[in-house]
Amino acid sequence: MTLARLFEGRVFAKPGISSGPAFGEAVARSGRPVVCFVQAAEAAAAHDYLDIIGCPNREIVTLDRVEDLSGLEASDGPDAIPLVVLPAVEPGLKDVFFRHPRMLLFADHLYRPAGGGATCLWTIGTTRSAVERLAPYVRWQEPRRARAARRAVAQAHFGPSYVDDGLTWSALASSSVSAVPVHGLGPLGTNIARACERFVANAGLGTKSTVTIHGRGVEPLEYAALAASQVQPSVLPLHVECAVFYDLKALFEQRRAESVFAAHLYMELDSMQLAIRPGARAPGPLSNLRVASHPSPSGLAAPLLLEGAELVTASSNADAAERVRGGSADVCVTTESGRRRAGLDTVHVFGSPTMLFTIGTPLGREALAQHAAAANSAAYPNRGLTSHQIEW
Repeated sequence: MTLARLFEGRVFAKPGISSGPAFGEAVARSGRPVVCFVQAAEAAAAHDYLDIIGCPNREIVTLDRVEDLSGLEASDGPDAIPLVVLPAVEPGLKDVFFRHPRMLLFADHLYRPAGGGATCLWTIGTTRSAVERLAPYVRWQEPRRARAARRAVAQAHFGPSYVDDGLTWSALASSSVSAVPVHGLGPLGTNIARACERFVANAGLGTKSTVTIHGRGVEPLEYAALAASQVQPSVLPLHVECAVFYDLKALFEQRRAESVFAAHLYMELDSMQLAIRPGARAPGPLSNLRVASHPSPSGLAAPLLLEGAELVTASSNADAAERVRGGSADVCVTTESGRRRAGLDTVHVFGSPTMLFTIGTPLGREALAQHAAAANSAAYPNRGLTSHQIEW
């Protein structure tokens, strides 16, 4: 069996609908019943989300394993809207995302108190056909207004303990913040590097922001610590992670006193590829293949790994491509820019799914609130950008 045949049909679904409050509004406006799949411990979060968007007609289904969404896909009939609600710190999130490319795992989100003053982020996903059924109910709103409406309902629902990214946006706009160093996973050209630049542009940070894309081998747990060392009265450091970062739970648990989920960004990934060296041929049985991949998207290579292929762990998508070019792997999961930079040939294109990126800061809620109190509402972020240019 050829590689192309083995991966035939494994292509990411295109959203066709704005991620975030626009999705939740469409679910509520449709009036359709919702079947919500969650782990038992997350049932309360699912009810919170459905209460906030205003969806009373619901059924909660408990997952035995977070990776098993066969029930969700089977319930995707003509009437009900299937949803899956997962915390961003769920280690299996990456497997759900990359093993179910026909799903839209990041259709919406929920900021929710997680105890001890910490705030966690929950992700809301659905199926491609459900999004198609919701399309007639989408109503465009200017993002700031839509976010404010959602925030008001969530504040009433959760009470004084509620905090979301609105606090961070206000703090970033404050005249009390003169420098915003931003840290992201390298090398240059990675999806996180692009997300850093996009967030800085959306926030209208201009010259007071510097973006550092760290070299190979520097992981988020390390650059989050570096960001913490940069805190000063007028400095608000940020660090950016992918929601499917395999160690996001450890980052959150180690830094619960900080704001690991201070803000977020939805952004399409650079086109994910399966790539090989030009003219290369598979070395005999598929079990002989060496597959280079960063741990997060390694689920895309599941058909090969199930055949017994060897996983060669890479530090990034770009590094995976470099390993193939250097001969230490035969095939890689990488991005279009990584493939192009390494001079590889494409075997299969998975597509450009919408990813949720998380923005963290070493500052806690109180410090962010102090900066936000000094913010001038006229200097609210996103000045100079139209609402259609902003991805929330």
